[in-house]
Amino acid sequence: MCRREASTVTVRSTCTKAAALAAGLMMATAGAAQAAGPSDAEGDISTKGLPQCIEAWDDAQGDVHVVNNCSSSYRYKVVMAFAPDLSCQTVKAGWEHTYDDPTGRFDGVQSC
Repeated sequence: MCRREASTVTVRSTCTKAAALAAGLMMATAGAAQAAGPSDAEGDISTKGLPQCIEAWDDAQGDVHVVNNCSSSYRYKVVMAFAPDLSCQTVKAGWEHTYDDPTGRFDGVQSC
């Protein structure tokens, strides 16, 4: 029910129990989460233009993960160095997108 496969850019979307719980908690405190604002701290390009409840990282296998702990959906794109950026995607509240070893070096995500 929470897992689906997307045919574009080899992205896997999952809604884990932890993500669903986090989304429920975020919905309970939506005002505080939305008031937190973008995480554009100096030197932090990983979530440029997105609220702090969006997390993004790459793992040791080279996969890129984008997690939405917010109470609403957001559009973003994965920014790559040495390769074209990936297309804009929408990540629903409580969902995670995983990109299987995209070409280039992961430079972060930004709002679309």
